[in-house]
Amino acid sequence: MTAMEGRRALSRFNDVSTYVIRRAPVMRKGALAILDQFLISGSNFAVGILLARWLSGDQYGTYALTFSIFLLCSQIHQALLLEPQSVLGPAEFSSHLKRYLGALLWLCVGSTVGVAAVLVIVAQAVEVVSHASALSRALAGIGGAAPAILLFWLLRGACYVRLASGTALLGSSIYCVALVLSFTVLRVAHTISPLSAYLAMGVAALSASVFLLWRLKPTMRRSSAIDVSSVAKQHWKYGRWALASTLVTWLPWNVYYSVLAHYQTMERVGEYRAMMNLFLPLGQMLGALSLLAHPIVAGKRQGKGETGVLSQGREITAIYGAGSAFYWLLVIGLRRPLFSLLYGGHFQSVVDVLPWLAVASLFWFAGFAPPIALRAVQSPASVFLLYGAASIVTLTVGVPATKVFGLRGVVAGTLLASVTALLAGLVLIHVKMKTIATDGTVTVPVLN
Repeated sequence: MTAMEGRRALSRFNDVSTYVIRRAPVMRKGALAILDQFLISGSNFAVGILLARWLSGDQYGTYALTFSIFLLCSQIHQALLLEPQSVLGPAEFSSHLKRYLGALLWLCVGSTVGVAAVLVIVAQAVEVVSHASALSRALAGIGGAAPAILLFWLLRGACYVRLASGTALLGSSIYCVALVLSFTVLRVAHTISPLSAYLAMGVAALSASVFLLWRLKPTMRRSSAIDVSSVAKQHWKYGRWALASTLVTWLPWNVYYSVLAHYQTMERVGEYRAMMNLFLPLGQMLGALSLLAHPIVAGKRQGKGETGVLSQGREITAIYGAGSAFYWLLVIGLRRPLFSLLYGGHFQSVVDVLPWLAVASLFWFAGFAPPIALRAVQSPASVFLLYGAASIVTLTVGVPATKVFGLRGVVAGTLLASVTALLAGLVLIHVKMKTIATDGTVTVPVLN
């Protein structure tokens, strides 16, 4: 090696070292976020697997159906509280985060009590009208657990707004330990059911929430700078489009629980959930990274501008797609022994269907990235368009296909909807960037 080549190599090494040092804090927070979500997704994954092994086919189908209903409620909570918090927190309330979180807690208490009341009322109606006692008890159980679970999610989101993924990790550790202990007690006492499982989740979430409240120390008293009504107005202004997006976001994957229950049997619902158990860990991990990415990308709007933020959406799409492909290559290669290990010989009839569901989820998870950029430029209407297109495909193709072909129809519907969502997201980013380049605005055609 000549002296000139040596100096060039040393220069490149110094450049790489400088880059790593500058990026180290972000990389560390990202690693903690992944570990945090690993605990949450791992514990919830374990719950799904254990219930699949311990419950009958009908009971597991009941659990899957009621959990999909809870997910709809949780997405309403996310639209009005969590998503605006991740965008408005670092942009509008960075100097008053404790007071801002205190206002959010008041809003959370009111909304979650309302969710719990609705679920309990629906449970009673199901008992009276259809005499489906198992479904009624499961709905009552998720109604009782919902306030604690949704509070836990809000507090974890507050940790990410502060870029304190380490605190979120500690809270998730407490949740995981409490959940293991609760399920151990239920198993020993032979009282495992969808109702008791939901109550165990509620106890675990409440335990973690108490710790996070102690660490975050929100200011709950009234403040002239930030009050509950002003925060509610700002969240509604941002979240109304996110709320409109709630149903169309939930529908492409979760409507099939109800469709299968209506046209097929609760056992088919359980089989679909058995496949989705392998889908959920990846989704929750990427969801955790999105929690971290939202405030980071939104915060860069000041320096890079809207065009720079939208360009990052394309980069994140590639990263999410590559990560999803790596995960599914491992899972699909081991799917037969994996199903035997996880389910003890149950659900073998859906092993050959899983690869197609994996392809659908690869497009779906890659499609997580465009909404991050679109929300960062405060255009939730674009997210509504994106998932609205996917929902139209689900209703016009997926639901009829499920009625005729069962689980294979579900897979066909999710695949087409996922491809539609990804393509729509990339097109919307392209349209926005072109609009900004033309006149400097970020107006979305038709809706904004």
